[in-house]
Amino acid sequence: MKRLSVLLLLPLLVTFGGPAGADALPETAPPADVRVLIDVSGSMKKNDPGNLRRAALDLLVRLFPADTRAGVWSFGHDVHEMVPLGTVDDEWREEGKRRAQRIHSTELHTDIPAALAAATADDGRADGRRISLLLLTDGMVDVAKAAEINAAARQQLIDEVAPRLRALGIRVHTVALSDEADHELLERLALITEGVYAVARDATELQRIFVQALDAAAPSEQLPLTDNRFLVDSAINELTALVFHDGAPLVLVAPDGGRHAASDHGRDMNWHQGQGYELVTITRPYEGEWKLEGEAASGSRVTIVSDLSLVATRLPDNLFPGEPPMISALLREGGEPLARPELEALIEFSAVVTREATAAQPAEQWHLPLQREGAAWSASLPMLAGEPGRYELTVIADGNTFRRSQRQALIVRDHFQPQVLATDEIPARHRLLLRVVNPALSVDTVTARATVRSGSGGRAAPQPVSLQPLAEGDGWQLLLDASVRQEVEWEAEFTMPGSADTSAVWRSGVIVLEEGAVSWAPVPPLQLSSPADATHPVEEPVAVEPPPPAPASAPAERPWLLYGTLIAGNLLLAGLALFAYRKIMGGDSAPVSSAETVTPAAGEPAGPEAVSTPPPLDGLELPLDAIDLDPDADRR
Repeated sequence: MKRLSVLLLLPLLVTFGGPAGADALPETAPPADVRVLIDVSGSMKKNDPGNLRRAALDLLVRLFPADTRAGVWSFGHDVHEMVPLGTVDDEWREEGKRRAQRIHSTELHTDIPAALAAATADDGRADGRRISLLLLTDGMVDVAKAAEINAAARQQLIDEVAPRLRALGIRVHTVALSDEADHELLERLALITEGVYAVARDATELQRIFVQALDAAAPSEQLPLTDNRFLVDSAINELTALVFHDGAPLVLVAPDGGRHAASDHGRDMNWHQGQGYELVTITRPYEGEWKLEGEAASGSRVTIVSDLSLVATRLPDNLFPGEPPMISALLREGGEPLARPELEALIEFSAVVTREATAAQPAEQWHLPLQREGAAWSASLPMLAGEPGRYELTVIADGNTFRRSQRQALIVRDHFQPQVLATDEIPARHRLLLRVVNPALSVDTVTARATVRSGSGGRAAPQPVSLQPLAEGDGWQLLLDASVRQEVEWEAEFTMPGSADTSAVWRSGVIVLEEGAVSWAPVPPLQLSSPADATHPVEEPVAVEPPPPAPASAPAERPWLLYGTLIAGNLLLAGLALFAYRKIMGGDSAPVSSAETVTPAAGEPAGPEAVSTPPPLDGLELPLDAIDLDPDADRR
């Protein structure tokens, strides 16, 4: 497409590097290696009757960035290599699209262990690439008819396979496609390997979840899409617009007013219509503002290809309450931090954090500017250190005439997960579990406690109870009588991962078990403390001596000379009166009363006896928050 003008702006590429410390700058992410595992067991006939796995894989194949290494396997009773592992190019894409149409639902079992083993047969030897597995299944580990064999294979995934993959730096992103899926297993696989876990409520959500997983595995540079508009500059060599929609087909309006659609578009456009989406690739696009006509649904994005890099910290996909994470960003040119003050002065770095709405609370959004710190721009993200939920982080570079962005989906999780299960015993009992969710913690590093209040009166004091370790080794359990009302609260004390001197106390909030129903109180905020908080223990209030008077030579302090003279005169008169009184009463050797204050002589150290405590405040009532016994608690 013809250029409207030539503007000498440096092109921009956004990638995410590792966490940035005080002395480390974010680095460009290594090339990606993505391996897709598709469940083709017979149960998929029920959970994916329209076989939208084909459309989802077709879209994924089209979206893989060039030079990504990728491969596809199907699994059921056996594991089959659908698309050989190789570098993504036009030939690989055509093969991938063709073989995606072979996805079926005829296998008898769901051998997840064999699928993971086949996809990592090279033990993660990927020439420095970051390997990610994308696992889609609607079931659970099903390798044999015997339940004990399936249970052993499942436990082996948790105890051996997942830790080995984590040690190799391989992340597993898991997608569950039915209520019958083993959600606990899929979530733990993702957590242990630092991957993303998602649930597709139906097959139509699958495409958007695949795109989200691809963003986690192979981040790409994007343009901010605001009010269905995006800005193109002369630095962009190619753009790809992925637009999800539920209604009319897409119309794309160029800066020159030209209107383009799937049925009529420019020769330099590649336009593909899929199930519920349209994908448009444009080489050498016009500069200026482009507009989408039609409603762009959630998950739509515009990715680009350019040269100079904006490198930003990539946060872990799973975060846990505690210390706020930091985000840093900078421009790199030729691998080195950009050193062009005239360009840097035009660019504003910012972060937008959005929390998804839930049944209990509405969506919320925060806008934070990144501040210059050395060679990078940084900001703390306290909202990602507190309330659990699903968040989206967008890093933006705005140079007025050009804009770039990068999105990352994040989940803030609780360190622990309480559960209530029913038993088949007679009489019935409640089985309460507390599982460790944070992979950086273990039962050996956590002190867990539980208190129980039994009965309907609510007058009895909560009583501590003994806990039993879970056979899986990831938590504790207790059994309670189900015939009476029970109030239970869990508490766990541990040292914050990565901080040897910060301790934390987590509480579940009160769980009420009554008449077959379970109600959950909100989880209180995590309580953090460190040795610094205990350096000044709270004691009884002590009298504070007034500061010494200022030197008499200071003109503003001269009135104190007069006051001092008057006070000295009064003290002299009082002393003479006391002397006369003692003479009259018959002695001058009375001991000092225990209620008096002993003042040390000049030059002597002030011992404990030198501190006086004020008398109680009679008749004066202060609100409890009028005296701040721990000012550091406000900052925590």
